[in-house]
Amino acid sequence: MDKKTFNKETNEILSNPSASENKLERLETQYLSSNEQVKKEILEGAITPIEECVPENEVNW
Repeated sequence: MDKKTFNKETNEILSNPSASENKLERLETQYLSSNEQVKKEILEGAITPIEECVPENEVNW
C-alpha cells in the first residue's frame, strides 16, 4: 500500500466517528507490512530476547 492510499483511507476512518478501531489497526498493519524493511525489522524484534532490548526508561523519543 502506498502512502497516498494509506493517508486517504486513514482520513476517511478518522472523519467517521463510527469507524472501528480495528479497521484503523488493520490499515496500519497493511501499510507497515507493505514495506519489506519495516516488516523484517518488526519480525526480528518480535524474536529478540528481552535481555537484549533497551530498558523502557532509556528510550529516547
